[in-house]
Amino acid sequence: MVTRFGNLPGLVVCELLFTYTKEPERLMDYIKVASRGEFDSARFKRMRILARNIAIFKDDNDSFFAIEVNCKHQNADLTAGTLDGDLLTCPRHGWTYDIRTGACVNYDSAPLRRFDLKIEGDDIYISIHPVEA
Repeated sequence: MVTRFGNLPGLVVCELLFTYTKEPERLMDYIKVASRGEFDSARFKRMRILARNIAIFKDDNDSFFAIEVNCKHQNADLTAGTLDGDLLTCPRHGWTYDIRTGACVNYDSAPLRRFDLKIEGDDIYISIHPVEA
């Protein structure tokens, strides 16, 4: 089922896609956040969903993945740092994260949370729930 929310000043139109997982008692919520075409000239797109800063990344094989993008050290926006391959470095103090796994590679830190994506045609939907480790 797809639910549309209307255009209101200052609000972004979003679509919620409700699907059941293998666990029928758990309802997973997905929000349409991008289209594949938005990544023709960009490697990632940053967004704020339910007070979380999240980015969707596209790799060389046209696969997509999503991860939170606030540094675990001092909550800095990691997308303002440098991206070298799959390593994203915080602009404040140099904490570096593997964007595929969320692991911090140079300090003992909790990993960044990952988020499930669904691709339907040209549309990209993201789960509002982090992937459980």
